[in-house]
Amino acid sequence: MKMISIHDGHTSSVALMIDGEVMYAIQEERITREKNAGGFPLNALNNLLEYNKLTIEDIDKFIFVGYTSAFNLKSRKDVLNKYSRFYNNVEGVNKRSYAIKSFLKNYIPKEKIQNHYYKKHMHGRISPLIKMGVPENKIDFVEHHTCHAASAAYGWGINDDFVIITSDSSGDGISGTVNIFKDGELKRLAYIDIDDSIARIYSLITYYMGMVPLEHEYKLMGMAPYAENSRQAREIADYFHSLFEFDSELTFKRKKGIEPVYLMGPRLEKFLRFRRFDHICAGLQLFVEEFITKWIKRILNHLKMGKIALSGGLFMNVKLNKRIMELDEVEDIFIFPSCGDESNVFGALYHIYYKKYGKKPKPLTHYYMGPEYSDDEIKEAIDSYQFNSKVSVENYENIESEIAKLLAKGKIVARFKGRMEFGARALCNRSILANPSIPDVVKTINRMIKSRDFWMPFAPSMINSERYIINPKKIKAPYMILTFDTKKEKIKIMNAAVHPYDETCRPQEIYEDWNPDCFRLIKEYERITGESVMLNTSFNLHWYPIVCAPKDALYVFDNPGLEYLAIGNYLLAKVANGDNYD
Repeated sequence: MKMISIHDGHTSSVALMIDGEVMYAIQEERITREKNAGGFPLNALNNLLEYNKLTIEDIDKFIFVGYTSAFNLKSRKDVLNKYSRFYNNVEGVNKRSYAIKSFLKNYIPKEKIQNHYYKKHMHGRISPLIKMGVPENKIDFVEHHTCHAASAAYGWGINDDFVIITSDSSGDGISGTVNIFKDGELKRLAYIDIDDSIARIYSLITYYMGMVPLEHEYKLMGMAPYAENSRQAREIADYFHSLFEFDSELTFKRKKGIEPVYLMGPRLEKFLRFRRFDHICAGLQLFVEEFITKWIKRILNHLKMGKIALSGGLFMNVKLNKRIMELDEVEDIFIFPSCGDESNVFGALYHIYYKKYGKKPKPLTHYYMGPEYSDDEIKEAIDSYQFNSKVSVENYENIESEIAKLLAKGKIVARFKGRMEFGARALCNRSILANPSIPDVVKTINRMIKSRDFWMPFAPSMINSERYIINPKKIKAPYMILTFDTKKEKIKIMNAAVHPYDETCRPQEIYEDWNPDCFRLIKEYERITGESVMLNTSFNLHWYPIVCAPKDALYVFDNPGLEYLAIGNYLLAKVANGDNYD
């Protein structure tokens, strides 16, 4: 049984499942080289079929994420235009729009409204598949938040019963759900309406701060610790609290008289005008942490359950995830990695597989779901590339040992090996690596290539994580989706990979059976330095996606800055005055 799922909204993606196991997944951006590319992921679909030596006729089922889709959000420009309308619409137009939507909600069942939009857009969404020869009876749809919930429920893979909570800006008319997973069955207990979306508040403020919504929220989160104890941040957080209330043990809503979140732009702009950047970031983050943790406490106490799984774009907020993880009510936690809408392709496959066969699909383990390139393919790419500078090329039987030696000397090395990671985080196979104890290494990397905002931290990849992070509940952390306090005695050793203000870190634990080459690299680095932690940041140019193919890696390496590229088993080094840099 071969199934392909398709997310055709913002940050579009595809995934392949064969007999209950997700075998391949890739985002459109990795092929087009346009960050967060959206719309129908034709290039990603063709890549999936070609890499796996499949044809359209080989696929038994195609599944679209969501009954409706933000298929018109194809680029940053589209996203910015959408959020501009939230702030700049004439008040009267907003009120008329809200009056119409309120009438529909009050007098027409929600299912009928969804079905109307589903039918309205369905043919346009499936037309690329129809043109490729896919019969309509092979195409299915799964509701947006069911995809989020199923990704976390079936992706975790534990046998116990647990709670699943989803939360994002919006999807199919809602912004969050509360579910339980019991005996393999996923059951929805409650939902949060789209008009009460906490995640959209975060995106609205991201736009107000001059950044790109649905992409740069993490920058506000990164600034928040610098001012979170200020009086001004407290005042801003309290204002946000004044807009919402809990209306049951499982749900919340806007207070009476408060307009829907998508109409709050003018209100927020008026309140926040002339307030300091860091105070706004801190106040917003403080509100989200306090409100969402209170929501989750109420849910867990009401359901008398202690294990929780999370999915949806709000839970890309790793500071929030830390607060949730630390709740007394939480016994264990799983957050689906890169849990924005791009990962809904996993949930769509999981849901349909269980629905069809009545048994659980194989849970998620590693996240290396993209293409891998042989040394012959890499050598061909190197030989055909026209470098702008002199480059030495050496092949090593043990390239991991050579990388470790360079890192121990304080060099910065781009690594390209194995299957490409899916999602927003570089997990060592398409990464830039460095010794995190080297003074000013963050400045060096930013000057070389990353141009990262000065307040934003890099992250560590590690083995023996108990040496470096405080993790009393022994929560697994292989996906860079959780933040932990750093052990005080190790802050100096990993200084460049912790937050410069609150000294937390967002680690990737490396497991030998998931990534033996990267595990071996860190073991060799540990043999030389005595430490088993490295700085890891994504291998890409600023404003571009993570590299995918060898030609992408060579292009980024060839730009001024990077000195070393370990690609497959080849080590490339830029040469100055006839001598290697080291």
